Amino acid sequence: MRTQRKNDALPIDVADEERMARALFHPYHFNKAGKIRPSAFKAPSGRNDVSVNRLRALNADACKTRSKAIRNPGDFKGFAVLSALSVRQSGSNVIDSRQIYLGHADIIHDVILTKGDPAPPAFNQRLKKMADSADYFPDPNPASDDWMGADFTKNS
Repeated sequence: MRTQRKNDALPIDVADEERMARALFHPYHFNKAGKIRPSAFKAPSGRNDVSVNRLRALNADACKTRSKAIRNPGDFKGFAVLSALSVRQSGSNVIDSRQIYLGHADIIHDVILTKGDPAPPAFNQRLKKMADSADYFPDPNPASDDWMGADFTKNS
């Protein structure tokens, strides 16, 4: 099964209309009601980058393979999919980071949080806008190596 789309001409610039998939892990990225927490788009302490997969380059199986390899604490549960435009309208940016792998990008924030310090309210609002604009695609079989959920790669 192919895990990567033909991407010979993948531009370095991430266009506004391009869609990206952010891996989600339970319980860290979900609230008690099962909705995406804004913190799903927050960078780790001391950093300003949040990893996403460029759907223009990677298909659902490749996104899942890459995401499960993260070994994030928690259980892989699916993807939050949003456009680069929605990230930019929230106040952050999206840049290609193919040096990690072709099809990788980062949401870049202009805020770097220090462990133990609360985030500024305006930054929390930015993260909330991203979470609200994202579509959640649950993985019906997280243990499988293949993606078996709804097609989240459309329009990318």
